[in-house]
Amino acid sequence: MKHLFLLLFTGLTLCVPMASAQTSSGAPDTVQLRSGDSAGRSAVTAPMQIVRCADDALIYPNPAGNELNVLYEATSDIKNIAVYNLIGKMVAVYKVTGNSSANLNLDGVSPGIYFVRLFNSQGEAVISKKFTRQ
Repeated sequence: MKHLFLLLFTGLTLCVPMASAQTSSGAPDTVQLRSGDSAGRSAVTAPMQIVRCADDALIYPNPAGNELNVLYEATSDIKNIAVYNLIGKMVAVYKVTGNSSANLNLDGVSPGIYFVRLFNSQGEAVISKKFTRQ
C-alpha cells in the first residue's frame, strides 16, 4: 500500500511521524523517495528503512477542543508537559504518567494558539509543538 506523507530530513536522518513509522504488525516500513526537477525528470532512490526520531512527538487533534493527545518515544524520558501561550507564559503543566503518550485536559485553557513543550527528567525542554485550542 502506498502512502503519501511529509518527510523531514535532519542531517542524514530521515524522520517521519512516529505513528507512520511502523506497520500494524510492528515491522518497520520502507520508503522510496522520488525527486523531480523543472524539466520533469525524476529519480527514485533504493528502498530505505524508516527510522523513528526520538526527538519528535505527534499531537492530535489540531486544532484541539477540550483534549489534546500527545504521542512520543518512550526513550525520550518525558516527565512533564507544559502549555505556553504566544508570549511565553506557562498556562498549564501536566505530570506524565505514561511512558509514550499523554492526554491533556484543556478545560482551563482559553481558545488561541499555544505551544506544548515536553520536558525530560533533567527539566530540559526536548520537544516543542504548536497547536490551536478552539
